[in-house]
Amino acid sequence: MAKRGLGFLIALFFSCSNASAAGPFNEFDVGGWWVGAYTDDGNGRFSHCAGGADYKSGISFLVSIDKSLNWYLGFIHPSWNLTVGETIPIQFVFDSKSKFHVYGEALSKSFVKVPMPSDSALIKQFRWARVMTAFAKGHLYAFNLTNTSKLLPALARCATDNRGKSDTAWKPSARPNASASNAGASPGFSQELQIEAIGLATNFILGAGLRNPKVLSRAETPADLASFGAAWRSDEAKGAVMVVKPEAGLKGLDLATTVANASSDNCKGKFASGRDSKLVDSEVVFRGFSTCDDSDGLRSSQFFVVPRLRGGFVVFAVFTDGLEGQLDEGGADLVTGFQRAALTAIE
Repeated sequence: MAKRGLGFLIALFFSCSNASAAGPFNEFDVGGWWVGAYTDDGNGRFSHCAGGADYKSGISFLVSIDKSLNWYLGFIHPSWNLTVGETIPIQFVFDSKSKFHVYGEALSKSFVKVPMPSDSALIKQFRWARVMTAFAKGHLYAFNLTNTSKLLPALARCATDNRGKSDTAWKPSARPNASASNAGASPGFSQELQIEAIGLATNFILGAGLRNPKVLSRAETPADLASFGAAWRSDEAKGAVMVVKPEAGLKGLDLATTVANASSDNCKGKFASGRDSKLVDSEVVFRGFSTCDDSDGLRSSQFFVVPRLRGGFVVFAVFTDGLEGQLDEGGADLVTGFQRAALTAIE
């Protein structure tokens, strides 16, 4: 997990918070996390300590503690188009077990800030978990939490040691210019995973026997499918493919459940979801499914999860309008067809 670009991340963090920051000062490495102290440009006094990371996927992740010892998580992606001030429901899952429903605030079109109270169960899970997944606006992001048990105490010491100091006490650190890693990045964004997902999507739509199927270019991909590695459409439905790289403790059935439940964020009416698994050609295919019935009409979502040959999982998503009777428990033949297509796609 490569950590870099800390100065850019924190400057953006505080410029979005109606303040500006100078630094980092006294930058140091904690188990691969680059940590530094920052000051408020308005008065030159210490404001916070933070550690952050950039990834090839385009997403950036940071952890920060301010001078009042308040903790925050931050998530940045240049392709997001959020409404400033928007409250965003987020579900964190740690090691595929502990779930937390929190609310982030959009401080810019591309940045979300999440408070993390120091006395909460959330920060305890963040400190000791190995893997964290975040589900927001129907999209899945995954992060390795390498050495967070060392990072949080180091940040706390940084904040307590530097409270009361001014920027005249330090000289800015020279930051490494290492290339970003793909480890822990949100699935589907790296060029390697996109190419893999495109091939899998092609196999899936051919195996499913859909009418007039087409794998979409990035320019043709709808915004709601942009977080997947590849998207497609046909006369009957639209869909996408997400490649999830290996993560310790991540289980296929839990993944199917979570992606199905995540679609509730965009439903303003009656929402229902479920999960199951089926043995297809001697292989297990996991399925998460949901329906939404609101003012936009009836919509069905299916998520077929199969083990990836190189480790991890592949999620094949199918979205339809007005086909609840065909794609829920009553449409066994059609569901089985999609399950078989998902399984043969990876072969």
